[in-house]
Amino acid sequence: MVTITGGDTYFTNISATFTATKWEACIDQAIDKINGYAREDILPNLGGTVGSKTVSVTSGQAGFIRELTVAIYRRDPQNKGAPNSSFNVGGISESNNSMSSSEIEEIAKNAARNLKELDVSIG
Repeated sequence: MVTITGGDTYFTNISATFTATKWEACIDQAIDKINGYAREDILPNLGGTVGSKTVSVTSGQAGFIRELTVAIYRRDPQNKGAPNSSFNVGGISESNNSMSSSEIEEIAKNAARNLKELDVSIG
């Protein structure tokens, strides 16, 4: 199991000024979008005290949550940074281009579809 928090270095490497509480809001939105497209709660929600909430999921689930969380973060123009700048995500350099709402929805749909198929095949 992998524990995800708003204070994970995975997220803080992207922005040291974006607080754990703000990352938690993005993580919650990512989980809610995936569960919404799955039409069931296939992922647990963050739990705990604001600023130090956690969720434990499989590594595969964590990958989808992290990808969608960063996409949600990047959707906000104030989080884009300078044009053509980049940042590190888990040791990989990413472009700082913003994500459109339709791209975010596609990531959420893909995550829901793949996680449901995984759940059915394992269960």
